[in-house]
Parts: sequence; C-alpha cells; structure tokens
Amino acid sequence: GNHEDRTWSKSGKFAPVLRSESLRYLVSLAVEKRRTLKQGDCKNAFCNGDLPPDEVTIIRPPSGDPDAKPNEYWLLRKTLYGLRRSPRHWYIKIDKILRSLGLTPNAHDPCVYSGFVRDPNDPSDDSSNATPLVLGLYVDDFVFFSESDAVEQRFMELLAKEISVDFMGTVEWFLGIHFSWRVTKSAVSAHLNQAGFAANLVERFDRHDRGSTPLATPYRSGIPIDAIAPTLEASDAPALLRRTAAYQSLVGSIGWLAYVTRPDLAVVHSFLASYNAKPSPGHMKAALHVLHYIHSIHDYGITFSSEQSRKMHTYVHFPDSSDVEAYDDAVPPTNSTSHRLSTYSDACWGSQIGNAVREGTLLPLFKFRSMSGGIIFRCGG
Repeated sequence: GNHEDRTWSKSGKFAPVLRSESLRYLVSLAVEKRRTLKQGDCKNAFCNGDLPPDEVTIIRPPSGDPDAKPNEYWLLRKTLYGLRRSPRHWYIKIDKILRSLGLTPNAHDPCVYSGFVRDPNDPSDDSSNATPLVLGLYVDDFVFFSESDAVEQRFMELLAKEISVDFMGTVEWFLGIHFSWRVTKSAVSAHLNQAGFAANLVERFDRHDRGSTPLATPYRSGIPIDAIAPTLEASDAPALLRRTAAYQSLVGSIGWLAYVTRPDLAVVHSFLASYNAKPSPGHMKAALHVLHYIHSIHDYGITFSSEQSRKMHTYVHFPDSSDVEAYDDAVPPTNSTSHRLSTYSDACWGSQIGNAVREGTLLPLFKFRSMSGGIIFRCGG
C-alpha cells in the first residue's frame, strides 16, 4: 500500500495468511498418511484481484508508454502491487476459486482448506466418494496433499484453468523453512528447520566467526537470567537506546525461531522478553549467549515421522525432604501415596507465566518459572 494515499480500516484491508502451527499440522497430517507436501505458486497474485465498482482507482500510464496520449489516465479494473487493498482482493479471489473447486476453509484457520476436488464447470461432477485434498495458503504460495496421486493431479489441472500457477513438486523451501524429506516404502519423515534464518541472525550480530559448542545450552551456568541486576541508566541515555534497539531485534528474532521450529528456545525467549523495555548489559550478554547456542546447533528443528510412535519417558526427581525451599509449598510423597504420572507436551510452547501471575511480580522459586509451559504432568490415567 505504499503507492496509495487513501486510508482504509483494518478490517477493510485485512487478508489472513497461513499460521505456523497450521503449517506444522499439515506436515504432520501428510506424514501420518505417508505422503509429502506439494508446493505451488500463483503468478503475479496482486494483479489478479478484481476491483469492485465502488472502488474507483485512476492511475497515470507507465512512463515511456508509446501508446499513451498526453494527459491520459487509466481506470483500473484489476488490482496492482502498491494498493492497500490488493492483498484482500487477492484473498477474496483465490478463496472463491478454491471454494469452486470443492475446498472449504477451516473454521479455526481460514487459510487451511480441505474437501473433495470437483470441476466447477461440470454440474454432474460428483466427487463425494473420492479422496479428500488438504491445502494451506499463504498469500500466493500454497502447499497441498492428498492420499491419491490422481486427486493431486486433477487439482493441479483444474486450478491451472482458473489462474496462472507454477507447481514445484515436493516442497523444499516454504516461508523460510527448509523441508528435508525421507521417503521409503514403509515410512515417511520430514525435518523442518530455519538454518538459513539462524545463520543470517548469527552473522548479523557478528558471531559467525566464533567457534561452536555442540553441547551448549541456552543458559549460562550459575547466572539465572531473572537474577541479573537491572540497569541504572537514564531512560534517554544514548548507550541504553542503542542497546535496547539491538536487544529487541535479537530477542524478536529468537522468538520467531521459537515460534516456528525451535521450541527449545521458547522458555529462554520468555525470560529475555521480560526485559525488552530496559535491558541491562547483563541481559544483552545473556541474549548473545543464546545466539551462541543457536550458532552451535543452527540446523536443529522439528522432525515428523510416520514410523511407529514411541512412548515419551519422563524422569521426575523429588528433592530430599531436608530441602526446605523445595517443599515450602508442597509435601513430598511417600511410597504409599505415590501415583503413576502421565506425560503431555504443552501445545503452547514456552512459559505461561503471563497467565499465572501479575506482570512484574517477583517469584521466589526459579523452578516455577522454568517449568511453566514445559512438560505437563497429570496424576492418574
């Protein structure tokens, strides 16, 4: 919208995009069905949207156009790159096309479509007994799969009749995420990582020339992040302003990694983000240590596999009864009162401290904050 002076409400120019958790869900679903995700790209997406009659847009002809007459202006019928509502008009158009092909958007994510592919120009086409197809849309890029090769081929042929699109086979790069697929006769697995983004982040903060530590962790031994002394600098101090800008950029990038493919960074990101407003030099060192951890294992990510799932083993250690601090709010179980524990992973990834206590409240127990949002234990079956 950088070439349009008109202003629109947020709802008037809003266009949804595929959420990261929805993308992971699609990968998980495809792997479970022993399939791989296919990728497509719609060409010149924002030039395909239709302008409604009440949205009059007049432009000058491109400079140097030999057919343009002096003082001539054009009335647009299609959207262009640079208009504020082009993303929304494109989404409305592609949504209409996908619906006409038999796909329905999900109630929880309007960019996840599923359904039975049918020919919109053939009223007698009944595909209710066919294999369904699932698709995820991010502006003009999309991924899709079906358990049937024939359904995937039919979808590609029908979509190509509606709009200009390139199909690029099994997805390798999508939204900055690298996909590594391993396909055998009996199983399919996919590994997702953001090695490129992580490497660029390390280089941006001049940490790429340093040696890696394969066994590194995000934390510095003996220096808890929430025990670092705050800065006493004035809020308008130049050094603090420069540090704050760099710190917020670094922590925001760590948060993006944690949100998409690196859940191992979720908790430390929650700690670091608590000091975004006024980080001290110690907090900056802690964030740079996390960057060193990322540099050491920049290709870490998430792996989905269709092989037989294994049980998650959890090891719980109760401190000695003489540890007063550990049991000031709990009673250690005895052999007769102990129960079997079931293990669950937290779908929210990361600390849930913001939902547990008032912001700014000092917590006496570090173990409460570090465990929050990690693994959930429930007594019984």
